[in-house]
Amino acid sequence: MSVRTNKTSKDGIEGSLILLHREAKCLPTQVKLICEGKLKCVQRKLTFKLCKKIHSLFNAYENGEVYTSQFLKQCGRIYAPMT
Repeated sequence: MSVRTNKTSKDGIEGSLILLHREAKCLPTQVKLICEGKLKCVQRKLTFKLCKKIHSLFNAYENGEVYTSQFLKQCGRIYAPMT
């Protein structure tokens, strides 16, 4: 029987944070290159559709048309649809 320790979980989180930090440091350069037309931003059709749905849902939430609980449930349905 194996036992998980907090150290293993902590190391995994720290590793994830280090990778996230590296990506974040590159972001300003990538945005600049995209704006200058020197780097192409590629987004899959499915990702584009998901982002569009989330964006319109968030706008409805900001305008008070959707309650927080409704917003979260609908986000869940978008990311993990019931089959």
